[in-house]
Amino acid sequence: MVQDIKTVMVLGVCKSCTCLNYRNIACNLDKYRVCAKANGNLKGLGNLGSYIVPSLLNAGFNVSVLSRGSAAASAHGFENVPAVHSDYTFSSLVEASAGQDAVISTIATVATMDINDRKTVIDAAVASKVKRILPSEFGSDTSVEDLEKHAPFLKSRQEVVQYLRTKEAEGLSWTSLCTGAWIDWDIFADFNLCLPNHHFFKMLEEGRGLLGWDIKTASGTLFDSGNQKFTATTLRKVAEAIASVLVHAEETKNQYVQVASFNLTQNMVWEALEKASGKAFSMKRMSTADLQSLATKHFADGDLDSAYYELVTAAVYSGSEVIHFPERAAHWNSVLGLAQDESLDEMVERVLRKTLG
Repeated sequence: MVQDIKTVMVLGVCKSCTCLNYRNIACNLDKYRVCAKANGNLKGLGNLGSYIVPSLLNAGFNVSVLSRGSAAASAHGFENVPAVHSDYTFSSLVEASAGQDAVISTIATVATMDINDRKTVIDAAVASKVKRILPSEFGSDTSVEDLEKHAPFLKSRQEVVQYLRTKEAEGLSWTSLCTGAWIDWDIFADFNLCLPNHHFFKMLEEGRGLLGWDIKTASGTLFDSGNQKFTATTLRKVAEAIASVLVHAEETKNQYVQVASFNLTQNMVWEALEKASGKAFSMKRMSTADLQSLATKHFADGDLDSAYYELVTAAVYSGSEVIHFPERAAHWNSVLGLAQDESLDEMVERVLRKTLG
């Protein structure tokens, strides 16, 4: 039986720099240096932090944010939320985790945090008698058997969960939350602050999100037929799910938990974009196989940013269980009490207003 969870510490939140995120997209150089210094080069999940902390507070949890160095809590943008300081060494993390019932990691896992560093966070949680840890997932379902085929870049997340399983006997429980694409961020993100004079960042400066849409020029790339299904969740719903996982601590103990706002296709998003904008989008066509080949070339050339961007896009449009899990999401939405109160059209209209002004 999991005792009530009351105190929660969030790792990797830096609300003041919304470009930092798990896709390893570096932000404007000056901002990047500030945030790297403040957070020890352990990048957080960007915009998600600005949703997680309020959601936890609204659910009645006592929340703190882990900070590197002596940064004030206000540097994270959350008033009356204490900052716990750590240099991310084992002993420092043990001290920081003392008295915490749960730890939520929003630290980048693909390129900015070695798997051994993630294990150190887990080991410190065990030593501090933390009851629950949520590793930095919040995306694809890494429990599926064909993960390496469709999303090999996420293999280390699977390894982290395997490591967490070995700690269950020591009193640490875990929940791996899978949300699919962040529909109001992944596809529509505004990357105007990204670094110039780099092929990858130039694409983003032009208004292109991670999944083939260029909102500002009303254009995009249609991959394969455009009918491959994928699961997607809004940032608000991701944060609600995180809080609800802790409220339903016993039901979610040592489980992969899948949630969703929508189950979509690219053609559905295309239709919603044209309806909301009143514009006909100009679409190119490309196969996901060609996109994967391009990613392989970029990887061989050392262009890791472009390669990762392309691999993520290809994975989302693969139609595999890695990214499309409607039945599992429906089950956990019900268990967690997540209301199905979101409209694709309304969400697209909201994001277009924010993106285009």
